[in-house]
Amino acid sequence: MTTTTETGGGLTVTERTRLRRMRHKGSHRRADLDAVLAAGFLCHLGVTVDGTTMVVPTAYGVDGDRLYLHGSVASRSMVQAPDTTVCVTVTHVDGLVLARSVFEHGINYRCAMIYGVPEIVTDPEEKLRGCGR
Repeated sequence: MTTTTETGGGLTVTERTRLRRMRHKGSHRRADLDAVLAAGFLCHLGVTVDGTTMVVPTAYGVDGDRLYLHGSVASRSMVQAPDTTVCVTVTHVDGLVLARSVFEHGINYRCAMIYGVPEIVTDPEEKLRGCGR
């Protein structure tokens, strides 16, 4: 059973997207998601191909509520993806935290994790919108 709730920022929270550990460091605000997506151009696409999960670095673009993934029609990850839910992650490293003890080292980062069912884009004008043009 999937339960959803609306957050103050407009994103829907499901059991899959609910923040668990260190909730105070996470966010479900749309503005935070938009900021992470606007800051980069490289994501990782997680998809199941032939029964095996694979993660592929992929260029992306954003136009409003649409996330565009760059890929070839010959790519196995793109051919398999249209019929299944995929996971796209974007991560930006803001700084390394170095300490005297290796156990105290850390990384300051921002990230986004997006689930969805992709669609193949064939319209040339829409493809350009996905490139930020």
